[in-house]
Amino acid sequence: MKSFLMCLALLASLTGFAAAASAGDPPNVAVNVIHSKSQGVIRINGVPVYRFVPTRDGGSATDSIGVGQWLIDGENSIAVETRSKDGGSTRVVIVKTIDEPHLFDGEIAGAGATEYKLQLKDVPRWGWLDAEQWTGDNQSLLAAVGALHAAFDKGDLETIMRQYKAFADDMAPYIGPISKDDFAEPLKGGTVQPLPADLTVESFYDHRLFVVRRADGSAPIRVDNEAVVKGIPALESGQFWIRKSGQWQIIRP
Repeated sequence: MKSFLMCLALLASLTGFAAAASAGDPPNVAVNVIHSKSQGVIRINGVPVYRFVPTRDGGSATDSIGVGQWLIDGENSIAVETRSKDGGSTRVVIVKTIDEPHLFDGEIAGAGATEYKLQLKDVPRWGWLDAEQWTGDNQSLLAAVGALHAAFDKGDLETIMRQYKAFADDMAPYIGPISKDDFAEPLKGGTVQPLPADLTVESFYDHRLFVVRRADGSAPIRVDNEAVVKGIPALESGQFWIRKSGQWQIIRP
């Protein structure tokens, strides 16, 4: 399920990066997951960047995610892990452009995993690589999640924009600046769901990138707005964090 802001970032990965060809641009790589009666997660270098879920009617669906904003210099692991009901299946197709041969095309029958290794160079140095290490407890991070949730609940766009500074610094050269309107649209007439008490925290890249998730693997902050999108959250936030200048900040939506 894609949120409003996640769609913004993923659309940039799938389209905006395709025209870029100079050194230092994000790579144009997409992971397509064709799944039936299965659910799972896409991991880039271990980080759970996207989750897919079964369709309501039990039929087949295709989720396509641009992963350029997650790839780094050197060897990258692109992995898909699945859980499945009886008879479930998952096909994973990794591509650069529609005119080029697939980088990878594999099947997972039932529950399982598959992985593709991709070597890259001249990739942007993303913010988490130089973020502050944090080996303390999770309470300050969870407090930051709570403060961001409160800002969404109040419609405090100034605070939200400050929390998103690390993301803006990372992505503005490729997708342009984010604006208050990106948040105001789903919040207008929307409902901010309560923050769960059972959030989990994982760290990656030597305690520099942190992932906060609900028990089902989704983002902790959800905004429902049927006027924007029906059946799924209009906005999801609060999942990917770094520490910068002694403060917790969002590094990806």
